[in-house]
Amino acid sequence: MLRTFAQSLLHSMLSLRRLFNTGMYSDLTIVCGGKRYPVHRALLATRSSFFEGACRNPFVEAETGVIDLSEDDAEAVEHMVHCKHDNGNAID
Repeated sequence: MLRTFAQSLLHSMLSLRRLFNTGMYSDLTIVCGGKRYPVHRALLATRSSFFEGACRNPFVEAETGVIDLSEDDAEAVEHMVHCKHDNGNAID
């Protein structure tokens, strides 16, 4: 039973990584430092109150599907996107 759970967990992690790497089914874009990160609202909004507010409330980001973080540190944003989107899992 533990092995089945571990296999299921690994499969879920790999699926999240594939979504992040391919941008498949993304419905939100984060822009920063000349880069565009295709991400998924459901993942970010459940992991961050900032993104939940941006996606849920009547802000321009919710309407356009683009969150512009150009004024933030580009390296920090990239790390945050990886961490919030795929939980920082180092599975390839």
